[in-house]
Amino acid sequence: MKVGDLIKLHDSSRRNGILAGKVGLVVDLDKHNNQPVSDFWIFVGGAVKLLHLMQIEEVISESR
Repeated sequence: MKVGDLIKLHDSSRRNGILAGKVGLVVDLDKHNNQPVSDFWIFVGGAVKLLHLMQIEEVISESR
């Protein structure tokens, strides 16, 4: 996953709360994590949120 990818969050409200099932855009990678990157800054629901890889269900569209 990289900046510019369109992603879909898991439908689980336990994992994502009110953001469950929403679509978001990767805007940045967490700079403080070791490789591989597991945390991403996602624009979803009108705000930028830090989400873990396990909260993301799939990449809908990869940026070039």
